[in-house]
Amino acid sequence: MKHQHTAPSPTSASAASRPAAAGGPCSLLATRYSLLSLTALCLLTSVLISGGATPLPELPRVAPTNIRTYAWIWDGQAWRELPNNAARILDCPSGQCGKQLTGTLTIDGYGAVPSAPGQNVLLACRSSFNLKTYKGLPEGESAFEVTRLEVKPGPGKKQLIRTARLMRLGEAAATFGDKRELIAVQKSTNDSGIYHLIQVRTPLEPGRYALNLPDRAYEFEIAEPPPRLDNYLLRPAEADAQPEANNEQPPASDE
Repeated sequence: MKHQHTAPSPTSASAASRPAAAGGPCSLLATRYSLLSLTALCLLTSVLISGGATPLPELPRVAPTNIRTYAWIWDGQAWRELPNNAARILDCPSGQCGKQLTGTLTIDGYGAVPSAPGQNVLLACRSSFNLKTYKGLPEGESAFEVTRLEVKPGPGKKQLIRTARLMRLGEAAATFGDKRELIAVQKSTNDSGIYHLIQVRTPLEPGRYALNLPDRAYEFEIAEPPPRLDNYLLRPAEADAQPEANNEQPPASDE
């Protein structure tokens, strides 16, 4: 799929419905991002004050001459490289010249997908250049998004088709809308390139997920959450906001 000191970013929460892709709802979605900025920042600040954060793992190293973009997931022991697995956007509406593509993110490759526990998921992305962003992305937001993929059998032997729908955000950006997960993003630069650390702020259920960039996507898998919790923290001053996650719990049984 072909799809600076900026503030880092929590990027959006899952919900039951998906907003329409027309101009009015897109404007409302962008406004919703801004209104919830303070909420996410207060959440990060309160956790920081409570202490007990686990030190962040050392970033993976890449040769400075390597121009390829890489992504990884921390499995609790080591960084595991994420595959692209032939990720691309299909069913694209017309008239998208100069805009981030919308349509159906489709992943159908057979590459091995690394897995990690669903608590405090930590991802990293390295590039040798600043990532492109598009008009419509709220100020202070990163362009990273994490979303759960719908999985169904494919035509090939043991093939799985993994999909998620991208809609228009503002003038030219794209988003998974309410299907995004709440994340915080922190940017750093060293002699290996430009790095972004992406922390998912809510527990993820087991399944396949995508880490989406404006021009490419990567795939990872979540296994059953472990009993222990690693409390990684990104600096709250560098965390921008997204809608809060739906943390409703099912009603208690009478049994």
